[in-house]
Amino acid sequence: MACVACGSGETFTGSEHDSGGLPPAVHVPAAIPIDINTLTDEQRRVIRLGHESDPTPYLMESRPIVCQIVEAGNGADEVRSAGPITRRSPVMIYALGEAQGGRLVDHGWLEDVATGKRVWEMTLEESAHGGGDPRNRRAVERLWLEPGSYELHYVSNDSHAFGDWRGAPPERELFYGVVVFNLEGIEALEQRLRAEGVDDLLVREGGRALEDGRALEGTGPEGGGGEPELSPRERDLRGDEHLLAGRFEEALADFDSFLAAAPELDPQHWRRGIAYYYAGRYEEGAAQFVRHRRVNPNDVENAAWHFLCLARATSFDEARAALLPVGPDQRDPMREVYALFAGRAQPQDVLAAAESSPQRDAVFFAHLYLGLYYEALGDLDRARRHIDLAATTHARPHYMGRVAKMHAALMRG
Repeated sequence: MACVACGSGETFTGSEHDSGGLPPAVHVPAAIPIDINTLTDEQRRVIRLGHESDPTPYLMESRPIVCQIVEAGNGADEVRSAGPITRRSPVMIYALGEAQGGRLVDHGWLEDVATGKRVWEMTLEESAHGGGDPRNRRAVERLWLEPGSYELHYVSNDSHAFGDWRGAPPERELFYGVVVFNLEGIEALEQRLRAEGVDDLLVREGGRALEDGRALEGTGPEGGGGEPELSPRERDLRGDEHLLAGRFEEALADFDSFLAAAPELDPQHWRRGIAYYYAGRYEEGAAQFVRHRRVNPNDVENAAWHFLCLARATSFDEARAALLPVGPDQRDPMREVYALFAGRAQPQDVLAAAESSPQRDAVFFAHLYLGLYYEALGDLDRARRHIDLAATTHARPHYMGRVAKMHAALMRG
């Protein structure tokens, strides 16, 4: 899991760095650092004594967990305070969530209270299968927290979560949510436990459920080792990984495999339409977006991608003449984007609507669809400028945000 912005921007993986990495006294656990639910009475006694004698702010020398949101159920929107942290501290974050439709629908992030910036966020591309149902995703990250106050957030939809699993639960289901472990505090407590002849805190039974970072790296789309036979749903998720990494034919192969097993889901699969576009299969892409309109008639983005496919397959003017009708799309600046593609608005109208909107995604979407519009017109300089803004200055952590980053990389060659 990549650190979004952790002060120095530095992450660590044990002895990988000779300087600027872990303090010599701190090691990175190979198993889950501590499971509060499984502590013995003796371990709890030593932790309590450590807290009582800990002179550091926020118990940074004896507090094994900085903060956590666990056993997260459906419809969660939870926030926990973390801090104030008064010195630079190494932490390990463990998160479980759910993926659907090429994006995370249950996920967490850690936010700097002073700046409002996310210093860590769970993302689909940097998570691994969490065991059980293919929707379950697991993320592990180690990073430094700079002095300050933080808030831990976790949100979920209503389809699959702790207490109401709609498929097999993930490994270590009690940890469904996100936990921020204090590596210095755990090391100090382990030293105290050893000094008193009490077992270490590291979980031994079931510890394999949380591999270290090296093991997690082997489970991603480029991971080593033999690949097990994937279920159709796993192939669908892998298709997203291929698409967003620029491997378009591989993405289509996985999407096709998934839809062959679940043909009733074809109209919902707008992501295959985007893969068709980038693979240069424009007529198939246009047809996919026509089918998607049956289940999502109010989506301006669907009409825009249909337009983009037709503009490549035929001409800009023919694409405009065949622009799909849409119902009310409540997202800003989608009304202005649709009017632009229809020839009833100007680019500045799209930007003005986005910049005056309180919606977090508005400016991102304005630049993304202005870039795609200019590209369809053949104005590559303006297209590149807007796509770059969508991928950098106004980047967003969702699926279309990742499409923008991939598109920007393609334009850079």
